[in-house]
Amino acid sequence: MIPSQIETSYEPFSARPEYRSLNRRFVESLDLQPVPRVLDMACGTGVLTEEILRHFPGSTVTCLDISRESLDLAERSLAPWGDRVSFVEASADRVPLPDGSFDAVVMGNAIHNLPDLETLLHEVRRLLIDPGPFAFTTSFYAGTFETGTEGFYLRWMKEALRFVTEEDRRLRETGSPGIPRTRGSTPRSASHPWLSPDDYRMMLEASGFHVGWWQERVVRLTRESFESVGSYACLAEVLMSGYPIEVATRALARGVAGALEAMGLETVPRRWLEMEAFRC
Repeated sequence: MIPSQIETSYEPFSARPEYRSLNRRFVESLDLQPVPRVLDMACGTGVLTEEILRHFPGSTVTCLDISRESLDLAERSLAPWGDRVSFVEASADRVPLPDGSFDAVVMGNAIHNLPDLETLLHEVRRLLIDPGPFAFTTSFYAGTFETGTEGFYLRWMKEALRFVTEEDRRLRETGSPGIPRTRGSTPRSASHPWLSPDDYRMMLEASGFHVGWWQERVVRLTRESFESVGSYACLAEVLMSGYPIEVATRALARGVAGALEAMGLETVPRRWLEMEAFRC
């Protein structure tokens, strides 16, 4: 059951066991030892950082994120690691640190949010020493939907909009003005076309990297997974542009159960892209 007040940060989804397992398996695929200085770009709540610190005892990690809220959550969860971790509040495409500051750069499920990938890759290359690795993951790319699952996402949006319509009607019946929507008011940061693995490879090569490897994993997302990611404010403002965040997050969280039931599903498989490239 969805509570009347839901957590709209990334923390609930980042705490999901399937999300943590994906990050753990990704880190285990990397060859970062001995690598003393690692930058975790768009670190969020620090899930990927924690896996790196645990798996590579010789590494220190700088956590970078544009969100003060996310950094505060990361600082609290990573406090036991002491001086092996530090924090910087900044955008991934404008990092206030010197050239060659890091031996490796990682980015967990965030590269799709950057509006200008060429600028991002230029910044990553600037920060890396040669031939440092840049490794990233994304679950928002061309190929992420398993064949036959597209209907679930359409139904999810339909159920979320049904919730908004019913809530709007209920409010109007009590004399309230209803739920406002300001069309075009929300920057659609994830509205540009999703890239394919080959698109990423070509952009990396054009920016002075060579791709060492890439792979896809399949994760089965549960009702709880979708409810927690649907309540994430940054995603809700894209999927339900123009609606108040508190309405959009509740609508997406509440719409999951109806969508799964309508499609006769208990879980939904989704592909997860991992790629590692090297500065050249």
